Amino acid sequence: MIQGEVVDASGRPVPNARVMVLTGPGSFPDIALLTDDEGRFTLGLPGRGGYELGVQADGYEPSRVAVQVHSERTATVQVQLTDLGQQFHQRRSDPC
Repeated sequence: MIQGEVVDASGRPVPNARVMVLTGPGSFPDIALLTDDEGRFTLGLPGRGGYELGVQADGYEPSRVAVQVHSERTATVQVQLTDLGQQFHQRRSDPC
């Protein structure tokens, strides 16, 4: 199982972010969900091993994170998303 939260650059929760399993050990059906109002999520997974999660939310740059799940333990993760407007501002302010 993976429990986590999705936050913005200021640490504020990102509700309704889409969290999906991109890769994992073995084959399994597509697994995806939305974060709650506090940006939290819980993913029940078919087994232990390494997983890659993809996280997307409107107005934010998509992100990927690797998580290792061990038997009988819940892995925890915090995913920080970058605001698309902030990213544009940072790129524009970089000297050429």
